[in-house]
Amino acid sequence: MNVRFRSSRVVRTPLAAALLAGSVVAVSQEAASAAPAAAAACVSRAGPQPPAPPGNDSLHGVVVLAACNAWAVGGQNGGSGFDTLIEHWNGARWHVVAGPNPSPAGSFLSGIAAGSSRDIWAVGNRTVLGVSRSLIEHWTGSAWKVVKSPDPGAARTAALNSVAVFPGGAWAVGRYVAGTVNKTLILAWNGRAWRKVASPNSGPSGNELYGVVAISAGNAWAVGTSAHGAGDRTLTEHWNGTRWRIVKSPNPGPGINGLSGVSASSDRAVWAVGGAAPSGIFHPLIERWTGSAWRIVNSPSPSAGGGLNDVVALSARNAWAVGSYFDGSIYRTLVEHWHGTQWRRLDFPNVGSVDDNLYSVAASSAGNLWAVGFYYTQNGSRPLALRCC
Repeated sequence: MNVRFRSSRVVRTPLAAALLAGSVVAVSQEAASAAPAAAAACVSRAGPQPPAPPGNDSLHGVVVLAACNAWAVGGQNGGSGFDTLIEHWNGARWHVVAGPNPSPAGSFLSGIAAGSSRDIWAVGNRTVLGVSRSLIEHWTGSAWKVVKSPDPGAARTAALNSVAVFPGGAWAVGRYVAGTVNKTLILAWNGRAWRKVASPNSGPSGNELYGVVAISAGNAWAVGTSAHGAGDRTLTEHWNGTRWRIVKSPNPGPGINGLSGVSASSDRAVWAVGGAAPSGIFHPLIERWTGSAWRIVNSPSPSAGGGLNDVVALSARNAWAVGSYFDGSIYRTLVEHWHGTQWRRLDFPNVGSVDDNLYSVAASSAGNLWAVGFYYTQNGSRPLALRCC
């Protein structure tokens, strides 16, 4: 099952379940070395929201290259099925950019990452004859084009949730179904083609990867969830330059535990976020890799429940995580900030009068951060973008 926290009223992707998968983006070198931005100095701005094509729309991934250059991807549903939604920030406004929809039965983009302004990857899924297949699209500086992606030969369904770029290559992660069991799916780009790479599975009845980050060509992390009987467990996998292997990660308790986003400012400062329901109520879950082990780090937990969908680490003393929480009547944006000693919850605006949810966060520097998702109206969901500067 997917592990992303969300409102029960949001319109989902074709692969939707109670919790949703997401995207992780690469952090620029400028951001990785930036001094921490004081939470009090971060001015959150809602402003005019990205354009919403007719129907239900949401943004699930964002990448930020500069103050005047950001991309966000997701899906739009005008009633006959999902089409990809791609929007660009030019420093003054968001506007829709035409992108391919390779399947008339439905296409959706869940994650995005960039090596440069002319080398941007977006991943998701498309529907072919009622079956989900992986989808990869590439921006070369002038247009978005579909790039062939391999699906396992025995797969009944396949989908990609996240992508990460490193010099000379990229990773994309998700899941495929073999028989009746979900298995992890990892694809590698070698500069010429995408190919499937062997990846381990922990849960006997289901596994899925939702986030990936590449620290270098020989050092990457992927996170997700694995199903074990009546409960789900966090799943963390590490690439050491030769193979992917499972690394033990903690779980707060029985029931649902899962990780949906991962980011790193160094090989010893890797953050993973998601949610857990040890007592029946879903709460934020934050874990940190210290260089030798994954450890749970305390995070603010709204009393009525909430979860985190994505994280971006800019330095050892500056990281941001986003998601949503329930205030007793509606879902509100959830934004948490790490300032070097603890995570603190910040007040970001709700744009919608019903529900808001943030799926992805990215930054080009400590003073230029975007978070995207959706806000809900009585007429359906609309793209949401919040900026911290």
